[in-house]
This record gives sequence, C-alpha cells and structure tokens, in this order.
Amino acid sequence: MKPLSQLSTSSELVLYNTLATQFHDATGVQIVLEFDSNIGADPNDYYEVLDKYIQSQEPYDIVAIDESWTKQWPNSFLDLLLDRPGSVETAQLIASRIDQMDQTFNQNDASSSSIVALPMWADYSVIYARADLLAKYNITVNSMLGMRNACTTIIPRERPSHQSLQCYVSGMDGTHIVEMFHEWFSTSLNAPLLKIPETVAFNTEDNAALLNTYVSWVNDSDEPFIAPQSLGFESDQALQVYTQGDALFFRGRMSSAVSIFANFASRPFDPVIISGNFNNPAVKMKSTPGGYHLAMTKYGQNLNDTAVALALLFLTSEPVQRIRALQFGAIPTLKSLRNDPQVCSLVNCTTVQSQVLASLPLVAAGPYWVQAAQAMAPYFTGIINGTYPAAAGLLLASNAVQQAFQDAAFRAAGPGGLSLTAVILLSVLVPIAAVALLVGAYLWWRRRQALRASLKSREEEFTIASVPAATGLQADAGTATPPMYERKEQGLVNLSIRPARRPDASNAADLQRVVGTGAGSSIKGGGASSSQAGGAAATPVMDADGDSAAGRANSAMLASAANSQDEPTGRERGSSETPGDLNMLHRSPRSRTSSGDYANLTQRFTVIHAYKPAVGDELEIRPGDVVSVRLAYDDGYAFGYNEQTSTAGVFPLACLLPVGMEVGLPSRLESGAVNLHAMQHASEKVDSLEMLLLSGRITEATYLSLRREQEEELRTQRQITALRERLAGLSLSEEERRKLQNRLDELELGI
Repeated sequence: MKPLSQLSTSSELVLYNTLATQFHDATGVQIVLEFDSNIGADPNDYYEVLDKYIQSQEPYDIVAIDESWTKQWPNSFLDLLLDRPGSVETAQLIASRIDQMDQTFNQNDASSSSIVALPMWADYSVIYARADLLAKYNITVNSMLGMRNACTTIIPRERPSHQSLQCYVSGMDGTHIVEMFHEWFSTSLNAPLLKIPETVAFNTEDNAALLNTYVSWVNDSDEPFIAPQSLGFESDQALQVYTQGDALFFRGRMSSAVSIFANFASRPFDPVIISGNFNNPAVKMKSTPGGYHLAMTKYGQNLNDTAVALALLFLTSEPVQRIRALQFGAIPTLKSLRNDPQVCSLVNCTTVQSQVLASLPLVAAGPYWVQAAQAMAPYFTGIINGTYPAAAGLLLASNAVQQAFQDAAFRAAGPGGLSLTAVILLSVLVPIAAVALLVGAYLWWRRRQALRASLKSREEEFTIASVPAATGLQADAGTATPPMYERKEQGLVNLSIRPARRPDASNAADLQRVVGTGAGSSIKGGGASSSQAGGAAATPVMDADGDSAAGRANSAMLASAANSQDEPTGRERGSSETPGDLNMLHRSPRSRTSSGDYANLTQRFTVIHAYKPAVGDELEIRPGDVVSVRLAYDDGYAFGYNEQTSTAGVFPLACLLPVGMEVGLPSRLESGAVNLHAMQHASEKVDSLEMLLLSGRITEATYLSLRREQEEELRTQRQITALRERLAGLSLSEEERRKLQNRLDELELGI
C-alpha cells in the first residue's frame, strides 16, 4: 500500500496494524500490511515498485492502485463482480459494497460491467498557500495570474528576513507535471490533453502561447515563478519545502491536508487551501481528481479467496474509512460517510465540493494512460526548464505519445493483430470512407471468428461420470472400471491412455489396446455395447494388468483383422504397421461415418502421445498439442483439427486425453506399471496437464500456458453464470440490463 502522505507514514501503519489485529480477533484472518520505506507517498516511485511486483507476480493478495492504473494490468486482477471471489456470501457482500460506493469513484474501476477494484480513499489536487502572508498583504488569489502577482508583491518585501522563500513549488516529474499542464490547459483554454481514443489534443498554437507565458514567469530575473533549484523537484521534496514555510504556494493533494495543517501547528505561519470558488467561472482553477483503490491479484499467496475477500471488504468498510478520515483526512468513498457532518468537517467537504474538476483523459487514453503520461512528461519538464521551446516541446511530446500508443497497442494486439492505433494511422493515409469500410469489415470478421470459436467450443459438453459394472465381464477385483468421461444425456466414450510403446502385432493384448472397444461400437444408456462379428455385446473392462478381457476373448478375430490385406475404403494404406512415436495397427477399414451418436461430436483433447502420419489423410500430433475431434471412426481413429498447427486430419484416439480431465497416477508416474485400472484407483490425483509435465512430454512453460488457458475458460464460465443470475433480477435499470446483456453476448458469442 501507499501512505496518504510522507508526513503520516508511520502513524498510518500503526493504525492499520491496530485495525488488522481487531479484524484477526474477530475473524481469524490475519492481514499483513506493507509500506515500502523506499517508496514514500510519491505516486511515481510507488508505480515503479508496484509495476515490478505485478509483472513478476509477487505473492501479494491485495494491492493499492491509483484510480488511473485500474486498466494498466488487465490480466492481473480478479473481476470482483464476475469472478465472484470467495464464498457466495462474500460475493454478495462485494456487490453490496459496490452499491454503497459513490459512483463517481466506481466508474474508474468498471469496464464492460466488470469491477476490478474497490475505492479506498478519494483525492484531489489543490493549491496550498501561506495564509499568513496573503492576509498580511491583503491579497486574494483566484487564478494562476493571481498567484504570480502575489509572488511579485510579497516575496521582495519578505526576502530580507526570509532568504529561502520561493514563489511556487510542485512535483515537476512524471504524472505531477502532466497533471499540472492538464490543469493549465483546461483552466485557460478548456482543452484536454487527449480527445477521442488515443488522439493527441495538446499540440496547439494556443497551448504553446500559454506555455510561453509561464516560461517567461519562470525566467523572470527579478522574481521567478518557479525557482531554478525547484525545477527538478519530486512531490515529497516540494512538500518538505512548503511545510518548512519556504514556499508561498504548493501544488499538492487534498489527502495531505490534515498532516500539513498539523505540521504547521507548531510554526508561526498558517496554511490555506485555495478553493477556486469564485463568481467568474473563467478564472476557476481546475483540480485533478484521484485516489487509491484496492484490487485482488490472481497470484496471491493465500489460496483462500474467501479470506482475501473478507480482508478487502474490511479495508474498504465504513469503520476503517471513517477512522482514517478522522485521523488523517483520507477522503471517504462511501456515500454514507460523505454525508457525515463530522467526517466532512475534517476532510474539507466544502472545499472539495467547490473544486472545478479536470478529470484526466483516461477514456481517451484507453488502457495506455501510464505509457502516454510517461512519454509526454520529459518534454513538459523540458519546456518549463528551457530545454525546449514551447512549440517544439509540444510537438516532441505529441510524437512521443503517438509512438507510445502505437508500441503498446501493437504489443497488446500481438503478431498479425490490427490495433486501434493502426486504424487511426491508416485514417491519415486513406480517405475516411475507405477507413470506415476497412474497420467495418475487420470488426465483422473478428465477430464472425469469435462467434465460430464460441459455437464450436460449446457444440458438445463432457462431464466426469461413472457407469454400472458390466454383466458377465469383471476385473480381478470384481468390479468394472468406470469409464473416462460422459457425454451428457447421450452415453459414454472410452479411451485407452496406456503410455506410448511399440505394439507387437503377434500379441493380441497389444492389438486390443490399440483398437479400443470394437467395430461399430455404440454406447448408450449408461451401458456399452459393441457390435462385433456375430453381434455379441460386450463392455471392455481392464484387468489388473491393463489388458481387455473382451480382447483376449476375441484375439483370433483381432489378429485376423490386423493382418487383413483388404484395401481400406476411402484412402490408401501402404503398410499394416504405422511408424512413429506411437505405432498404430488398424483393425478394419475406416468408415467415414461413426455408427453411434458420435458422428458429429466436437470436443477438445490434449495430446499425450506423439503420432506421425503413414498415409496422406493422417495428421501429425505431438504431446502438448490441443486437438478438436469432429468424427470418431469405428477402428479407434478420429478426424479432427490441430489447434497448434492449424491443420486437419486423422489420428488415433489412444493418443489423446480430454483437456483438464483428472486421472489417478500411482506415485506421480514413478511406477512403470501404469494402466487404466491403476489410474482409476490410485490414491493421488493428477490431471492431464500435470501428467504431461511429470512425464517430461511438455515443458514447464507449455504447462503453465495451458493451465492459464484452462483457468481463463473456467473464469469465463463463472462470469457467464454470474451475469445470467444478475440479469434474472428484477431491480436492474434498463441501462444496467443493457450493459450486462452486452457483456454476456461478448462472452458467449464474441459480439
């Protein structure tokens, strides 16, 4: 977390620890709060450290982020509304807390009906002044020009007795100078830094003329508006100069007010906040709103989301916000506290309400506000300190921002992606009508691709299930082995997942492992039937050695089929033996349609054994590949699509395992006697990806990538469920219902 002010760091930490102890006594959940002593309260320093923490996935469960950073790390925080972290009760409490917040602060946490953080305190930029000196010379300040005139009047008269007195100090780096320029432009010209998404607006002749005026004040040899030694100040340095009484004006944050006033209590001068609340709206100085919000990270150390959610709710609760407001002047974000007279008197509600806000152009910057601010800040500083002429500095800053947008957008779009920046740049080169057609066609294509992918992934659904023991065929233990997975309301599909090894054509058991359940197998109603020669029905059950009893009973037939020289229908087979990492023998010619209800099923599988094609219509697959099966043939093969190589063809089902399916493995694959019976009855549980990793068939990087994909799919399903539940409610406004429905359509259909 970041303290409110450099002046209150230690006392804030004491209060937090006291509150955390009370919370632990009440709930048993321990909260450990960390203030990095090297950061202080400066937001630029805090961002640099926080960005490293988030990029390296340090195990913090909750982090405090500036409201302008909520979209900066899009894949790092849980969606508090749709992911519903914790229990059902905590999810409801989070939804209630969102409703309790002033919506002014919630809007920066929201994107497409989702919430990534909860506001903890609000903030505003303000100008502090030496009240005693303004009163002494009977000066009222209502504009930047008024500040300049006050300095030229007061400082020459005070300097004989106060050599270190300066006119104006402020943070002059990073976001500080960007906010300051934004306020100057907004006050004088009502001009933002950015307009439509990712479009620079500040590079104008009027802004250059305005900056030339300010630069002339800075270069005033009699009384510079900003002293040369202060041109490189960070916010903490500027605050220190002001609290020592060495500056007439200081641009700071409202959250520092209580600490500043307390610091001045022992000094012979008084501070005052210039509210800008005057009759002439043209001279009202602007204020940049801000504040910090708490977000739950996806990589926190505590795996109990309920405990973390409770801590988040506690830190944003009314008791915590109230005591922080009363002790430190932290502006609350809860509606109930913003109407509390006692709290309002301490956080200067009257002054806050009189501010004329100049909100940062976060929407226009898209998710790249930090990159844009970092790009323009050095040139703004260079304009003030004389490194660049105003017009040249604005041009350089404009180019830097456009480059930052382009770099960030193309990184986000990835190879082959058409980013928003690319569209904007194209609009400079080609007619507007052509751009409109191009963008429309591109968006239509993207929608179609997303819709097809969504429909394809939802065409069939599988769940783990068990099946009654088969009659007359039992394993050594006396019970049938449960099947691997079930297709809802249809039946069961069995897969052999024996580790890859070269089958022996003379071994009937090897042949049975390869060919599976039998020709024309049709499995329905919780039982399995195999339409074999003679019409006998059988359910393949593995014995303790992993061999099929049915396979041994039909070994003569299988050997005959394996050695058959009949040419397969629909394709040429050059050999009865298929070379590759896992060699497959075909029991019978492949039919182009399956005999069961599975002719058109679509399901995603992970490849666990490599297979190299022997004939033209076969497809090479490798461990770790994800394939979509479209047709299951009656000889144990399938037709499908390899998502990694974007190719389609035929491959053996025995090489596959359903994505994310759990199978038991004895001693984490250390035993060589891995068979279906042992897998089903092992004491440990390892899912398919872990099995691939432990067996060395995929790298750790591939494992992590596939695991993240599974988690994202699961999270998406949870979001869809949560959205449907909210849409079923009767208390939604039409606007809320429309936004939620749009988000649901986006998740389900890609539109």
